[in-house]
Amino acid sequence: MSFGKAPTAPNQLCRIIGSTAGPNGTSVGRKCVTVKKITDRPPHSLWGEMWECESADSLPFDIEYGDGTKKKSMRAVFAEDWLEVIEPDSDVKEEEKEKELTE
Repeated sequence: MSFGKAPTAPNQLCRIIGSTAGPNGTSVGRKCVTVKKITDRPPHSLWGEMWECESADSLPFDIEYGDGTKKKSMRAVFAEDWLEVIEPDSDVKEEEKEKELTE
């Protein structure tokens, strides 16, 4: 798949590549769709620009807040650096390649 490009607009399919828990976060490796860039407050002091995203696999995200509370939600906020856009044609090519390897 073609990775490395940060989201620039709503409705982009992305792979989650980072989290507050690092590479072992429960959302890492999953796909999401960007809903909107968070613009009603300044960028996060540590992680920069943030995006509200929706689950692309119909499973809720596990969200943990700084105070230790947890919840599940179909939408979550991710740092821009934790998202890589999946180009539509590259996702199809990768699925075809995986199918060939399993046949």
